[in-house]
Amino acid sequence: MLKKIIPKKIWLYARQKKTRFIHREKKISFGLENPKKTFYIIGSSIHSNDGIFALAIRYSTHIEYALSKNYIPIIDMQNYDNQYLDGIGTGKENAWEYFFEQPCGFDLSQIRNSKNIIIAGLFASEKMLTFLYYNRDFDSQLFLEFKKVFQKYIKFNEVTKNYINEKEQIIKDKRVLGVLARGTDYILKKPSAHPIQPDAFELIEKTKETMQKYNLDFVYLATEDESIFENFSKEFGEKLIHNNQKRIKLTEQDLTDGKLLVDFNFGRERDKYHLGLEYIASIYILSRCKYFIGGFTSGTISVMLMTQGFEYKYVYDLGCYP
Repeated sequence: MLKKIIPKKIWLYARQKKTRFIHREKKISFGLENPKKTFYIIGSSIHSNDGIFALAIRYSTHIEYALSKNYIPIIDMQNYDNQYLDGIGTGKENAWEYFFEQPCGFDLSQIRNSKNIIIAGLFASEKMLTFLYYNRDFDSQLFLEFKKVFQKYIKFNEVTKNYINEKEQIIKDKRVLGVLARGTDYILKKPSAHPIQPDAFELIEKTKETMQKYNLDFVYLATEDESIFENFSKEFGEKLIHNNQKRIKLTEQDLTDGKLLVDFNFGRERDKYHLGLEYIASIYILSRCKYFIGGFTSGTISVMLMTQGFEYKYVYDLGCYP
């Protein structure tokens, strides 16, 4: 357990006039230390249930902005609600550090008496965030420049590195097509203005076509949806490689009852941490395949930011849900 390492007043400050706060950055001071440094605290998010890579993408735009201003970015998933705290509550542990290192080596404990602190607003660069979520050209110069920032400053901690390196062995020395299939509440709820996802059968046909064209032996499937997994398993049998991540079957009744993907719990201690780790591994393994297909999601953006390059990639561009 991490100790509570930053004064409670930063949490209280963040909660005052909440709507105004999350849309504007604020400069505050906690003392006289580090007078020549300006620390930039990144933590706000539109939804407390955002997944870890959706957060990483958003935080990366803040990191890029902070560096352009000669600020030192620190990611704070301690004083803001997020699913990975898993009931622990705010102000106790920094959930970012469950999975990642801090971008520039400084953490919250090192700034508790610092003179120059900027609390990030919701958007550091709305233009860049819009570009990332609506751009389909992953070879554009702007995307490649942002990719350098992501790869340099979004750094897995040692526990995460060891976990994903072990999981990566399932595709070692194999000719593998990586497939990202988003399902569950995304498919059922069809969130307005979000990219439309291909259905399982469309993905299966594209997978068969791609494997035949490039003479591939295996398909690695990353999905949180048990129904999609079952369909792929029936089609590809022993050619299907997977990460043993926990998957669910979400029904229309679940949505009617207000139950979403984030609401499921598998009864493990620190369940959200383990789900986050499994998801990180799934997306990382996709980035290490040489061939890739998938719908356009935060996961796909993250794959493109982490990959060293694909021999073939296909990302569905089906428009957005109305």
